[in-house]
Amino acid sequence: MCFIKDKNLKLVLPDIKYKKSFLKFAKISISLCEKIPWFVKCGLYDFEGVIKILNDNSKNINVKKFDVPSSTYFCTLGKKIVGTINIKHQLSDKIINYGGIGYYVAKRYRKKGVATKMLNLGLIEAKKLNLKILLICCDKNNIASKKIILKNNFKFEDEIYDESKNLTIERYLIEL
Repeated sequence: MCFIKDKNLKLVLPDIKYKKSFLKFAKISISLCEKIPWFVKCGLYDFEGVIKILNDNSKNINVKKFDVPSSTYFCTLGKKIVGTINIKHQLSDKIINYGGIGYYVAKRYRKKGVATKMLNLGLIEAKKLNLKILLICCDKNNIASKKIILKNNFKFEDEIYDESKNLTIERYLIEL
């Protein structure tokens, strides 16, 4: 297994200058029929519009009703986008069972330490946002995500059953 060197991974704010890399990342992710963040698919058709929405959302501008401000970052390896991470600035009743952090890593970069490092970098960004506690959730059967979460020092809080998805969700917390 080839691990990516930590120093090569960076989190960057969405920007027009990443368009070429983003479009390649999006096309490959979509072609694999994976569950991807909404903005990856939408960015394929209106990249500039998606960048505006993401950046506005991080500033609490035009945040959809019942949603909360969040900061989205592209995870880059050199000039390539290899993943994304989204950090909610607060929790709401709507998302309390699904966590305040979501991440996605391109299939080609999985099992190489990218998600673990990306989540670690996300915690650094969360501190900069003055967040004090973070909640992250995963499917009880998702062993890979559990390992990533625990490697980043989150502590198991509890588990809930989501009837609508027929899924047991584990919830983890970390104090920053």
